[in-house]
Amino acid sequence: MQEKTLLRISLITTAVGILLLYILSQYSQPELVQPYTLTNSDLGNKVLVQGNIGSVKQYGNTTIIKVSTNDQIQVVHFQPLKFSLNKNEQIEVIGTVQKHKGEYQLISDEIRII
Repeated sequence: MQEKTLLRISLITTAVGILLLYILSQYSQPELVQPYTLTNSDLGNKVLVQGNIGSVKQYGNTTIIKVSTNDQIQVVHFQPLKFSLNKNEQIEVIGTVQKHKGEYQLISDEIRII
């Protein structure tokens, strides 16, 4: 009898834990923003931007991408890319907002082709 009770408690605890992890993962995504809405209060925050590639420039391991939405934002990626990016491809970028020469830019953590 005790073994069955322990098994039930274990299964219920596991199910509840998986459900909580799923719920938390839904809220852990950064906020989707449009570049024209960025302000100084966004500096240092992680955000999500979706748009089309306007241009891609490689400088060693650094890649600079111009992403066009309703506005344009520069994305800087400091790691070697594991895939090629082409003009007009639609991408999604998660990154940290910074300001460079008076313009907002993203220092990317993750880039995905969508």
